[in-house]
Amino acid sequence: MERQYKIVKPDATQAEIAQAIDSDSPQIFAQSVLQSTRYGDANRALREVQTRHDDIKKIEKTILELQQLFIDMETLVTDQGVVMDAAEQNTQQADAHLESGNQQVDTAIINARSARRKKWICLIIFLIIVLIVVLVVLKTTGVI
Repeated sequence: MERQYKIVKPDATQAEIAQAIDSDSPQIFAQSVLQSTRYGDANRALREVQTRHDDIKKIEKTILELQQLFIDMETLVTDQGVVMDAAEQNTQQADAHLESGNQQVDTAIINARSARRKKWICLIIFLIIVLIVVLVVLKTTGVI
């Protein structure tokens, strides 16, 4: 019986073993079995709590990574906003330059037409002068 008691309760002192043998009660073994069952339940509960704790830690880590991703995304969006603002400003400047260029082309067309008209007028005046000179020369030479 001493050996059985040691199996059920390995850390029992000699006095506890003697008392259990003297009491001749099977309740000691039942209590020991219950205590060992409670110990197993407690260990199982502890493992479950540790597993849940580890899962919560993983979730926390994932949330922190997600937070960092959002921060990085915000930085990228902010940086791209600056780039987009610069691109928009450059587009507006290009549009203004195109408008100015179109006005200058219109002015150049008007000036070119005017210059062409003046060239024709100058050519006609020159031809009239040449004709007058030829007529004067021919009249003075007596050809006409």
